[in-house]
Amino acid sequence: MRFTTEAGPLEISICTPRIVRVTLGAPAALSFVEPRTWAPVAFETAGGEPVRRLATRDLSVDIEARPLRLAFADAAGAWLLREPDDGRVATHPGARPG
Repeated sequence: MRFTTEAGPLEISICTPRIVRVTLGAPAALSFVEPRTWAPVAFETAGGEPVRRLATRDLSVDIEARPLRLAFADAAGAWLLREPDDGRVATHPGARPG
């Protein structure tokens, strides 16, 4: 699924019911993940702008576009990872961890 956000284009690929791949900005030429063809996965969508939810049987991803925030939860709805209310997702082209 593709979204337009204030931080740039966002793409969320559902690889398995427990694995999603998130790309923010232009697709990277280099990746730490080897290219792979994944089998189709059943998922549902809910909500509308500015918040959307993608859900598989094991995982849900809440997407808020403005400001861009992502939240990942397990099947029971318990957070696994989320962007804090006072933070924002951002890209830093060319920046590398020090």
